[in-house]
Amino acid sequence: YCEALDLLFTTSTDRIIKVFKFNNSQGIEEIAKMEGHKDSVNGILYIPEQNVLVSIGRDPNLKVWDAKDFTLKAEIETQGGGMGCLIIRMEDLPDCVGVSFASGKIKFFNIASGECVLCIETNSGNNNYYINSLLYLPKRKWIVAQISANQIKIWEKGQEEWNERGVIKTEGHANYVWIDEKEETLVCACDKPFLDVFDLGG
Repeated sequence: YCEALDLLFTTSTDRIIKVFKFNNSQGIEEIAKMEGHKDSVNGILYIPEQNVLVSIGRDPNLKVWDAKDFTLKAEIETQGGGMGCLIIRMEDLPDCVGVSFASGKIKFFNIASGECVLCIETNSGNNNYYINSLLYLPKRKWIVAQISANQIKIWEKGQEEWNERGVIKTEGHANYVWIDEKEETLVCACDKPFLDVFDLGG
């Protein structure tokens, strides 16, 4: 759900991104289809500075869409990233998106220039685990990513580069990771019948 546009976007293995609008009288109404991916679509994100949507999937280049009429504007080559898993924003880089890849890489791309401005090698290799849990913590300047079946890794921004800060062990594959506003508590939804909760400290 994109609050800025008040629209719901769905991605699917059918290669189509669907756009839905909430209608008080008729419920949810499909208003558009975004077609251009050649394989499964795994994620989509709105970039308000440029009023575009950016999507990533198995095919694996980034697709840039006009947020007004939902037409395809451009493609950005991911330069060997492989299948894209998840796409996020990084507040320090307003025109950029971060993408996690099944190859074990996390890359940030400038949407305007198409340039890769940051690449983190997670050292997980292609282990068949989607990096489908990825966060940026702006207060701490941390990138948090699930990189294997039971391991979350944290990188911290230094003066000139990103340095590995630590590793969190989980009880299962962290399919979803959430952080509170104060960036003190990390909650992981794993493939277990309970949540893992970690205190990151003040």
